[in-house]
Amino acid sequence: SHAIHTPNPVAQEVLMLVDEQHAGHQVSAPSSHPTGAEILRAAGRPAVPSQIVLQLLHAGGLESIRLEERADLAAGSTFVLSTGDKTFRYTVD
Repeated sequence: SHAIHTPNPVAQEVLMLVDEQHAGHQVSAPSSHPTGAEILRAAGRPAVPSQIVLQLLHAGGLESIRLEERADLAAGSTFVLSTGDKTFRYTVD
């Protein structure tokens, strides 16, 4: 008898996506380093320049992810998605 060996499946990373209404939902990451465009498509949004992708970092910061830029999921797997032409950052004490 011959045993068939199959490789263990690679664990699929899960992304938490939050929209303008603060609604969050989880989706499977398209890759371990998805682009901003891939994150938008996973959320069912158009991958166009008017879409904003912000990565919430484990260290507490925010990182803006461009459409062609790859996100490092080890740094954080939660993303805030919005529409606009620019972002404004404020520090509140």
